Amino acid sequence: MLKWASSTDPIVKSIFEESTRSSTYLSPAIQNELIKIMAEQIKRQIAEKIKGQAFALMADENRDNGGHEQLSIVIRRVVNADNHKYIIQKYFIGLIRLHEFDAQTLSNEIVNYLTNYGAKLDSYIAQCYDGASVMSGKCSGVQAILRQNHMPNGIHIHCHVHRLNLVIVDVTKHIDCDQSHLFNEIQVLKQMLENKKLSSIAELYQHMKSLEQAFPRIMSMVKAALTIPVSSSTCERVFSKMHLIKTRIQNSMTDERLGDLCILSIEHDCEINFEQVIDQFSVVHKNSRIMLR
Repeated sequence: MLKWASSTDPIVKSIFEESTRSSTYLSPAIQNELIKIMAEQIKRQIAEKIKGQAFALMADENRDNGGHEQLSIVIRRVVNADNHKYIIQKYFIGLIRLHEFDAQTLSNEIVNYLTNYGAKLDSYIAQCYDGASVMSGKCSGVQAILRQNHMPNGIHIHCHVHRLNLVIVDVTKHIDCDQSHLFNEIQVLKQMLENKKLSSIAELYQHMKSLEQAFPRIMSMVKAALTIPVSSSTCERVFSKMHLIKTRIQNSMTDERLGDLCILSIEHDCEINFEQVIDQFSVVHKNSRIMLR
């Protein structure tokens, strides 16, 4: 691809002409290192965005075209927009290669990945998986283990099942507020909404956004409820991208490269600072034949 680009881009052409065969930085190892640096930069951006906020965890497993089981990790949060609206943001943060498939192993893999990512486990308010018993089992599934040991606020939402009363009850558990103040807010709000025909939490949020200062506790509850997903379909879209990157013909790709390429492809809205990429790469390769800095 670069050779083709050199036919039209004089800068790329000069690199090929002026570089020796051993200093073109086109080897697979160098490519993988640059890809990893860029993917890690995106991960840090996402980690910074979710810091100190409540968010939900979505996970699902699928087999790649090399026959390896991969667990997709997606997180979801709600942010306020400038026009009294909200934006639901979902971030793909990586693939976990699975070697064992029991609930305890899967739980450990998820916890280790999220911990290394820098996410606070007590900030998770929901978990959403498919219906497989190893993931959604009530007593010994992944969701039960995570909630009992790591995510006390992480209620489990079965994929495609969303019961509003269950959501509201569980969401209130992680809202730190005085019960009497919350009760007063509810009583006042009840009178204000009696004649409103609101059919969803989203409509309630839209209607109340301008009243957030008057009803801060209720708004925290509503925002938390919006954070909870109703399905893990985002993980399925990750797998669609994964199969495009690691095809049946090109199926020898390493798991690390696959995960990094998926992040770069899916989270393409994140801006990459190429100056920082070069700086980080040059620190590792101080004795390189070409001076990067």
